[in-house]
Amino acid sequence: MCKTRNGAVRLVPEWAKGTSTPTERGVPLVFARSTPLVTSTPPEQVTNQSGYVTLTMIPRSTFPLKRGYHVQFFLRTRKDGEPVLAGVSSRRLAQVATA
Repeated sequence: MCKTRNGAVRLVPEWAKGTSTPTERGVPLVFARSTPLVTSTPPEQVTNQSGYVTLTMIPRSTFPLKRGYHVQFFLRTRKDGEPVLAGVSSRRLAQVATA
């Protein structure tokens, strides 16, 4: 992937797995951003009927696209209608190799 292309990230919240529909436990909303900010930050998205969400991020000029480098992402899933800080949610840090 070159630095001018968009990168699509497909995620499924773990707590949404094993349910017949995502609405069984409430519609999960997913937020993701790189840490540090080396990509654009897409808006929070609602999962589709199968529980997946696709977020598109645009790499910035500081994106480390070299062998042996990694980018960390902050991920948050939450139940729609709940407060961001006090409601039902899950937060994770994930690391992805860039080359």
